[in-house]
Amino acid sequence: MPGYRAYLRRIAQGKIGEALRAKVDESDIVQQALLQAHQSIADYRGATRAEMAGWLRQILARVLSHTLRDLRRAKRDAAQDRPLQAAIDQSTACVDAWLADGSPSPSERIIAREETARLVEALKGLSEDHREVIALRYNEGLTLAEIATVMQRSQTATAGLLHRALSSLKKIMGDGMLPKPP
Repeated sequence: MPGYRAYLRRIAQGKIGEALRAKVDESDIVQQALLQAHQSIADYRGATRAEMAGWLRQILARVLSHTLRDLRRAKRDAAQDRPLQAAIDQSTACVDAWLADGSPSPSERIIAREETARLVEALKGLSEDHREVIALRYNEGLTLAEIATVMQRSQTATAGLLHRALSSLKKIMGDGMLPKPP
């Protein structure tokens, strides 16, 4: 079968459309056709070069038909393919938008939940007055003067109460776990 490769390649080039050229290389098709011809050479009944060329064309047509059928299946439909660069650009844009969003990452949210649970447990260990003064300052965002009014204490007494409450909380939780004022 020497000397037929270029002939079969020209035929394959004419049969493979531009849209499929990215998926199918005519050299691969020709190679597959020649392999099948070699495997079934015992079945060849021709005697002339023209008969050999016709037999090889039939094998090439069958290989092309099977290859194109496989490419048109829904899971491998070349029309559904997107260029890799477009997929990378879209993915990068999503990551950039997510990072620019400023919202916490999943691990940051988990850590925040764990810290909140730890803070709730620590607050249970404080007296009622200490929990109330911390809640009014950090949950409600009230000023010392407003807290003093709510708790019916002087502003100085309220400041001392808040200081003692935070000191107690600091002993339970450690320095880095105290709530930040609003």
